[in-house]
Amino acid sequence: MFGHPWARQAGHALARSGRDAVDAWTEAREMAPWPFEEAASLLGLVAAHAEVDDREAASASAAEALVLIDRHGFGWLRDRLAQVARRARIPVAAEGTDGAANGEALGLTPREHEVLVLVADGCTNGEIAERLSISPKTASVHVSNILAKLGASNRVEAAGIAHRHGLTTSDART
Repeated sequence: MFGHPWARQAGHALARSGRDAVDAWTEAREMAPWPFEEAASLLGLVAAHAEVDDREAASASAAEALVLIDRHGFGWLRDRLAQVARRARIPVAAEGTDGAANGEALGLTPREHEVLVLVADGCTNGEIAERLSISPKTASVHVSNILAKLGASNRVEAAGIAHRHGLTTSDART
């Protein structure tokens, strides 16, 4: 069915759960012939580690995956990584990156990142508009776009995502 040994192993890993999935994805990563397959294996590892509630290992795999994804321009895989990380409630940041890079990893523009920081700080659309010298309607549009990109149903959920990803002013100070 699958030709390359990595593809066979990835198929095997997809059929596993728990610690078996972690072991299978680890083996798939070791067999990966190209950066894309390695990044895909790391994505599988993120989900598998999250399933067994090993958040530290899931975060480490996510950071490694993000480095490969960014280095090789696998944009759609970055979106998938953000989805998996959100479900697992783990931060996605490459080692040594700052909050702006984390915002980009979530698919946010620099302006949306600024708005999200203010949303996480509890600002209303009017306060966001005043601080960024934009209209309240423009602030509202930015907030709506952020909610859609993050898959958040409200501002509180978006603020939680911002905090988990180190995108808030309080996170930047620590």
